[in-house]
Amino acid sequence: MGRRGYPPEFRRKAVDLVESGRSVADVARDPDISTETVYTWRRQDRIGRGEETHRQTGRAPPGR
Repeated sequence: MGRRGYPPEFRRKAVDLVESGRSVADVARDPDISTETVYTWRRQDRIGRGEETHRQTGRAPPGR
């Protein structure tokens, strides 16, 4: 099966659920997406808000 794309609103809702206390496994189970996908979305959200740095460089994204 090919790679599925998820709309930004769907990603946002998943990240919000995790941030509100639900486990990543629980959030990923219902729509049948991988936990790694949810962890990636959460990490990208944290990077976007300046709460986490890029792993490759150890620096915040440009403009932060």
